[in-house]
This record gives sequence, structure tokens and C-alpha cells, in this order.
Amino acid sequence: MKVRLGCLPLLFAVGCAVDPLEQSFGPDGRTIRQAIEAFPPEQKEAFGIFQRRCSTCHSLNEAFAAHVPPGSWAMVVRKMSRKSGAGIPREDVEPIAEFLEFFHDQRRR
Repeated sequence: MKVRLGCLPLLFAVGCAVDPLEQSFGPDGRTIRQAIEAFPPEQKEAFGIFQRRCSTCHSLNEAFAAHVPPGSWAMVVRKMSRKSGAGIPREDVEPIAEFLEFFHDQRRR
């Protein structure tokens, strides 16, 4: 099958248009968005910080799909916050890491 070069930007754009929050969260059929809506208020607030800060450098998919051992998110987020242009202030590192620990713990269940 040949792909014309003129189609590549369209294919790329279509592939990027998928909202990561509409992906499946688990076997019960809920989306990530629906699962987060059921999280405790402090986790929903931390999700907002995560979404605002982390999406400046990469898609949310990267964090949602990452295989980070339990208890290691604080180290990962601290490392990311030190990268040039990251824009993650020190006070946001802990809530972001706690959200990601909570998210992945809920997903494992």
C-alpha cells in the first residue's frame, strides 16, 4: 500500500485528535474522564494541576500509560520539574505525584 506524502499531516492530525480522557480506564467500561469524576475532591483538584502543568511538555497519555513502580511517581515528577521549560513549581510536584500514584493504584484495582 502506498501512502502519499500529502496524506501524512492528515494522518498525524487524526491520530493526535483522540482525547486521552476518553480512553478506557478499566474493564468496567468507564473512560478515564468518568473515573476521575468519581475520585475524591483532592484528587480531582490534583488532576487539574497535573493536566495544566504536565501537558505543556507532553500528552497526558504518556503519564496515563507509563509503567512506573508504585511509590516512584514523586521521583519522576521531581525529575520532570527540573527540565528546562517544564513550568512545574515546587509546590505542584507533590499533588501531581500523589494524583498519579492514586490514578495508577485505582487502575490496577
